[in-house]
Amino acid sequence: MLNKILLIFVFLLILICGFLGLKTVSLENKINKIQSDYKQVHSLMIQRMYFHDFIVPDSICFGRYVVPLIDIKDKVFDRMVLFASRTDRLVQIKRRSIQYYYIPDILQESGIHSDKWYLAKYESLLNIYAKSSMWAVGMWQFKKSTARSYGLVINYYIDDRLEPVRSTRAFVKHFKYLLNKNTNSLVNSMADYNRGESNMNRLIKMSKIDDYFRLSGNGMPEQTKYYVPGIVALKLLEQTEFYKQLNIGVMPEIVQWVEQEIYVRKNIHLEKFNNFLGDDSFMHLNPQYIRYIIPRGKRTVVIFLKHQEKFTEFCKLNNIKTY
Repeated sequence: MLNKILLIFVFLLILICGFLGLKTVSLENKINKIQSDYKQVHSLMIQRMYFHDFIVPDSICFGRYVVPLIDIKDKVFDRMVLFASRTDRLVQIKRRSIQYYYIPDILQESGIHSDKWYLAKYESLLNIYAKSSMWAVGMWQFKKSTARSYGLVINYYIDDRLEPVRSTRAFVKHFKYLLNKNTNSLVNSMADYNRGESNMNRLIKMSKIDDYFRLSGNGMPEQTKYYVPGIVALKLLEQTEFYKQLNIGVMPEIVQWVEQEIYVRKNIHLEKFNNFLGDDSFMHLNPQYIRYIIPRGKRTVVIFLKHQEKFTEFCKLNNIKTY
């Protein structure tokens, strides 16, 4: 008798749980539909407010490279609307573009057009501390293996991927290699940079297609499919009145800086530099020292130009050799 009562109780419990589960799924579906409808309405509002008369051009120049847009116009426009609906991200890009004003100059001096800066804008919003789910780090989103192959130091004390100047120089070397490998195809090189060289090689081998635009419809992951359209969208957006009128609040301070090579005879804490220089600029300018310690050996640091004399004095007092 007791067994029968238990069986009936369990059966009723299963029925109730099933009913509640259906109700929960039904509710989730309704919430998802409301969110989807809201996104569509919001997207239409953005289009009508800011881009009602905007026409995506047939092509766009990135330095000496001309990128045809005929096949990706819809994707480019979708990305423009998406970015415009997330003004907080555009404000971050705009502020950091001022803060890191020197990056385009480094690109130009290294023989790569400053337009390649848009890759960093799209990859990380120019956030030097950005970290992806795939453990890519920094403004240029380098993985450890790639970063080390281009001379960046990554160990217990140092992660050069966080330092914008050194990581930009590493990006230049890497992207030049990709351009050479892809016989100067800018879009294929961009896809390699985003997806990873080995992953793209595998996709090309499987599909027997080596053109980015044709690959987009042949099993290319969504992220990479929208990578080039997203970069193009950012460049086009920056030319619009909508972007120019974005309020970024207090203007970031523009300061002159210089790189300095030093030899540290024993580990030294960054706080000592800050205390002597009278502000916390040294720590902010050298985010690569992830333990806030410069370890023993030959190192490169960045300092404000106005602090150069005091920095030299500090080094003499602390038996640090300067070059």
